[in-house]
Amino acid sequence: MSQNPTKPNAQLIVDRNSDDDIMMRDLYVKVDEMEERNVLFGKSLTYSLPPGDHEIKITNRLFSKSETFTVGPGQTMRFQVANVRSGGLFAPLLLISGTGAYKVRLAKA
Repeated sequence: MSQNPTKPNAQLIVDRNSDDDIMMRDLYVKVDEMEERNVLFGKSLTYSLPPGDHEIKITNRLFSKSETFTVGPGQTMRFQVANVRSGGLFAPLLLISGTGAYKVRLAKA
């Protein structure tokens, strides 16, 4: 009788603690088909994932980013997310229009 050892899950940690985060406006995180969760400034979200390919999506309801990643058994993957000021020619117009002069950032930590 052979045993089929199960592979340990991987861990995904999503941090929102960047110094250049505007510290306001909600930032929502969705991993694969899991329920969307809000991460507030200074907080983190942790997910247990099976080894393999996954997708993380973030949005502040105005701007969105996504990225695919692969994790192995027992591996920890970390992303940093933020609402950051956007520069450029149209930043004052965005601020006046009420949509905010900021964008989302998603980066592997």
